[in-house]
Amino acid sequence: DAHERGLAEMRRVGDEAREEREAWQREAVREASRLAWKKVLDVLLDMRDRLGRGIAAATAAIETRGDVARPGWWERLLGLSESPPTGLGASRGIEAQQALVDGCRLALARLDDALEELGVSEIACEGRPFDPQRMKAVELGAAEGVPDGQVLSVHRRGYEWRGEVYRPAEVKVSRGGA
Repeated sequence: DAHERGLAEMRRVGDEAREEREAWQREAVREASRLAWKKVLDVLLDMRDRLGRGIAAATAAIETRGDVARPGWWERLLGLSESPPTGLGASRGIEAQQALVDGCRLALARLDDALEELGVSEIACEGRPFDPQRMKAVELGAAEGVPDGQVLSVHRRGYEWRGEVYRPAEVKVSRGGA
C-alpha cells in the first residue's frame, strides 16, 4: 500500500513537472515568435518610412522643376534638353520621374495593406490632444487659435500592433498659443 502511494505521488509530481515544462515551452515559443515578428515589423516600418520620404522628396523636386521652358546647362550636359534629337528631353525626364513616384506610391499602398493584415495600425495624431501614452513630444510651437496640448504636426508616425503601442508617434505640440 505504501509502495502504491509512493508511485502515485511520483506520478503526480512527474505530471506537474511535465505540465510546468510544457507551459514554459509554450511561453518560450510565444516570446520567440513575438520577437521574430518584431524584427519583421521593424524592417517593414523602416521601409514604409523611407518610401514615404522618397516620395515626398521626389514630388517636391518635380514640383519645383515644373515645365522647363528652356533647359539649363545641367540638362544640356546630360542630354536632357529638347533640342538634341537623341536626348530624353526635360519634360520626358519629368514624366519618367513621375512614373517612378507613381510606382513607389503603389508599393507604399501594398506595404500599408500588408501592415494592416499583420494588425499594425497608424496612431492618429494631427489635430488631436497630445497623448503621452501613444506620443512623444519632440518639439513645441505656438499656433494661432490652437489650444495648448494639441498636436500640430507629426515628425515620425507612430503605430499600434495588436492593440498595444508598438512605436510612439513623434509630434510637435502647441504650447503658448493664443
